[in-house]
Amino acid sequence: MIMFEVLKKFGIFDSVDSVDRFGRGIINRTYLASAKNNRYILQMINNEVFKDPGDVIKNIDAINDFSSEEPLLEKVIFGPAMAGVADGLKFVKVEDTYWRGYKLPETTQVFKKVINNTLINEIGRGVGLFQKSLAAFDPKKLKITIPDCHDTFKLYTQLQKAVNEDYEKAIPLFNETKFLDDRQGALTMLSNLLNTGQVPLRVVHNNLRLSNMLFDSKTYQFKGLIGLDAVMPGTLLTDFGDSIRYFTSTSREDESNLEFVKINMTFFGEFVQGYFEQVKGFITDRETEYLVDSVKIMALENAIRFLNDYLLDNKKYHVDYLEQNLDRAKNQIKLVQDIEANYQEMKAMVGEIRKGTLNEV
Repeated sequence: MIMFEVLKKFGIFDSVDSVDRFGRGIINRTYLASAKNNRYILQMINNEVFKDPGDVIKNIDAINDFSSEEPLLEKVIFGPAMAGVADGLKFVKVEDTYWRGYKLPETTQVFKKVINNTLINEIGRGVGLFQKSLAAFDPKKLKITIPDCHDTFKLYTQLQKAVNEDYEKAIPLFNETKFLDDRQGALTMLSNLLNTGQVPLRVVHNNLRLSNMLFDSKTYQFKGLIGLDAVMPGTLLTDFGDSIRYFTSTSREDESNLEFVKINMTFFGEFVQGYFEQVKGFITDRETEYLVDSVKIMALENAIRFLNDYLLDNKKYHVDYLEQNLDRAKNQIKLVQDIEANYQEMKAMVGEIRKGTLNEV
């Protein structure tokens, strides 16, 4: 069994009592391994998405090497103490799978869902702290592990091709494809801002999920990030937008009852407050101007990804039932509608919160 071999290579097989799937990740797999006195997070790198796991490890090493020298990172645990790895490697390989392991500090907890305003505020603070801590790192040193990761328009052209190649499956999706077609003009917004130098190139995490975030189990204080597989150069707008559309949605990504899908505006405000407390010293006016737009664009991008994968027989994202990716796509489209309905209020909240944090003594 693969998991037996993984635990043996990490040197913890004899002490681990149970291993349970953790989180709802649809690309990588995360597991919580529990021993009598220790807990470990085990993450399998998806080598279908990451074609060269070696480049993934090089990027993580570059970030960790920088963090050991940068005082701002003292409060961030990018790489909790690795479980004892045979041969001194920072990952293990079992058959065709690649794994990383993290030993969780005793008082640290990984949450399965956002449970209150304090936690969402800390999530926002953590995202901002990650970006602030790496503001001086040269993102050009990082390998591109997922080419065209956030080229939203290119993803849309791939969807158009999939639609044209399977008319029978695509015809019932007229409403969804028409919705995306009506908004295709927005799909180049973030890439244009970056390519024309209107926003700076920065280090982007690209996988901000609760299963990759560590918190104090009593105070909920953010303690650090793991899951750096997709760290690459990009714009902080994609991390912000993806975080908001994921963490402040009132439903799961695959919720099929669309009446439940909307932005929790209280959570939005709490996230933005925690976020600006960290980024206020370096975020530019242009980046701030497009924060809310980035939420809409990242929701559109994910709708495109899910719909495309549904048309291509669910080859990229893990599904538990045949139409799960279609449910995910419809979910994101409904989220876009709610973002559009609350756009001006969200912009006003961002402006007020940024102004308030800048005026703090």
